[in-house]
Amino acid sequence: MAHYKPSRYPIGMPPLNEIPDDKEAIDVSILESRRHFNRLENLTKPPTLKVQSTAELPKLSKGRMGVWRNGRICDLTGLSNKTLENLSDFIIDHEYGTVLWKEPVNVKRANMDEIVRFAKEQVDVYPDQPDRPAHGTGFNKRMQITIKNVWPKKGRDEARLSKKRRKLEEFTVDRGYKFIDYKNGEYTFEVDDLRSN
Repeated sequence: MAHYKPSRYPIGMPPLNEIPDDKEAIDVSILESRRHFNRLENLTKPPTLKVQSTAELPKLSKGRMGVWRNGRICDLTGLSNKTLENLSDFIIDHEYGTVLWKEPVNVKRANMDEIVRFAKEQVDVYPDQPDRPAHGTGFNKRMQITIKNVWPKKGRDEARLSKKRRKLEEFTVDRGYKFIDYKNGEYTFEVDDLRSN
């Protein structure tokens, strides 16, 4: 009796007329398919060095932080110290809003509670520091900020939402920032330099 060769069909099922009758051949084909899948899976995983301890990770008491990848927040654990020192797409997500840095930042041992403060309809970066770092240093780099649950005070009809959008656009431009969007109660804008306002 001929044995089924799994390499002919590395992914998916072979035609029904080519599936062998004996159990041993089927077990081998399943094992080979798993090996093939594992090889493919390992090719897509980038090698990373583990962080020596959680003391190297940034600290945040409320909300979550990570790296923005493919529309979701990925955890920072497992990233190397070198990666933490030059981290792209760092994001903090809180019930009141999000901050996504568009340029690499050094998050190693950073106390994010001191750097970013969230409140209702408000996000402050370096809230207690009148002398913020120079543009391009620390966390004063290009970032996208979204403030959640920003609604007109009297109703949510189309006219009031349009008026709220216009006011937010004017406010954003007056501050020297770039208006991105206002949709579903989320106000999004981009900041190039915190010291510009």
